[in-house]
Amino acid sequence: MENWKNALKLLSSRISLNREPVIFGIRQKDIQVDIFAKAGGDDYSLIGEVKNRKAKFSVKEAKIFLAKALEVQQLENVSKALFFVFSAGGFFQNTIQFLQENKIAWSDDKKFL
Repeated sequence: MENWKNALKLLSSRISLNREPVIFGIRQKDIQVDIFAKAGGDDYSLIGEVKNRKAKFSVKEAKIFLAKALEVQQLENVSKALFFVFSAGGFFQNTIQFLQENKIAWSDDKKFL
């Protein structure tokens, strides 16, 4: 867990989480992710979702994010990626279980904002 926290700290020091999301146009539809940081070489790229709101992050939202993140990973030809979700409002317990099962890092620690 510490590795992804360090990666997020480094990432948040280099980009603004308030900037416009990254949008990929794909076959008549758009895929939008909040953070996409492509790494060089054999390093991990970061693909993330940021929800700065009071509502908890749901399993439905997690499934949608996972589908988008996998498609971005494929489109950008990224071999190694770390998926993560930040939700200021927290997560439902079943959402945390889904994220863990799918190896998606998650945090509700507001220090990242």
